[in-house]
Amino acid sequence: MGAIGSLRKQFLYTKIPLLTQFKGRITFGSSGAISSVDGEIQHATKLATGLYEVAWKEGCVKFLGLNWGMRSPLTGSNVNDGSFVVNTLYQIQTPGTTKWNGIGLASGFVGASGMTFVATSSSGLGNGVVKAIGKSGIVAVEVAQLPETMVNAALADRGLLLNLQTLSDLSTLASPAAGSILDLEVWAQNSSASSF
Repeated sequence: MGAIGSLRKQFLYTKIPLLTQFKGRITFGSSGAISSVDGEIQHATKLATGLYEVAWKEGCVKFLGLNWGMRSPLTGSNVNDGSFVVNTLYQIQTPGTTKWNGIGLASGFVGASGMTFVATSSSGLGNGVVKAIGKSGIVAVEVAQLPETMVNAALADRGLLLNLQTLSDLSTLASPAAGSILDLEVWAQNSSASSF
């Protein structure tokens, strides 16, 4: 019997960079300050009202596009069952014994912490607790012109650096309200080397 040869790893290289997606989340504090970042964001910095710098953990060779979504903040104090305001958007904090489907929660769902609904009555005949959902104040997030110039694959932890502006309408820079969360999704071309 012949000897078993050593295990070899084979590499594939293509001149076509692979499509990649980076996802991250920024949570805002008072006056639009950065409270936290997670996902593939290395760090985010507030530069001025409505202006932010976002550095990504992964490098890339070409920026292709940005998708974003702004999550509304919770606002005010807890509201107990019996004090709900009709036509107000709420998030359930403590489900308790409240009959949520009878006061706005979509049928087929069982009330649980984190679920949202628009109140159709002031009471669900129980002891549940909610918080009102406010507004972020932001209607648009724009990436600065020519973001492809902000790519540097040689930087270990800052291969892609984006400057963003948040706007309260089509012409006014504004910082998101405290508690707002910005979800970001970047499409890019990444390293073209892969192994199998």
